[in-house]
Amino acid sequence: MHSAAFEEKKYEEKMNQENAKIFHAQPLPNLQPFIPAKSNRPLTTCENVILNSDIRAEERRRFDEQLKQKERNALAAKEELRRQEEVNKRYFIFNFILLPKSSRNSYRLFI
Repeated sequence: MHSAAFEEKKYEEKMNQENAKIFHAQPLPNLQPFIPAKSNRPLTTCENVILNSDIRAEERRRFDEQLKQKERNALAAKEELRRQEEVNKRYFIFNFILLPKSSRNSYRLFI
């Protein structure tokens, strides 16, 4: 009796080990598919966004325009100065040639 019970226990344990080796998948849950509810909120509106890079680009464009204007003004002033020096040089040469020698010395004092 004791040996038969032991053999039966041993057989059950062996069967449990065999069943433990076999993969048993769990059944899939029976769920309804997800259907989202319709929203009552209004749709979002698009707003015109002003980026800092756009602001910076506009500032840089104005700065570049001012810089170009300063360069043009400096170039115009330099050209005017060169033209004025050329006129003064011609005026001096013509007066030097046309003035008598005594007047030349006094004219040089004023230049």
